[in-house]
Amino acid sequence: MNKLAQKDDSDQTVASEDQDEGLAQFEKDLDLALSETVEKEVDRQIDEELDKKTEELLRT
Repeated sequence: MNKLAQKDDSDQTVASEDQDEGLAQFEKDLDLALSETVEKEVDRQIDEELDKKTEELLRT
């Protein structure tokens, strides 16, 4: 019975490590997606401001 308990503990440890690796990968993917989204939004806002300034300059 003791060997069975040890196997269960070993299986749980492996499952926990797999879960930790999966979580770490998810966090990396999430960070990348977030940074890409922020970068796109910043680029959009910069383009918007440049368009406004360009229009103002063309009117004068």
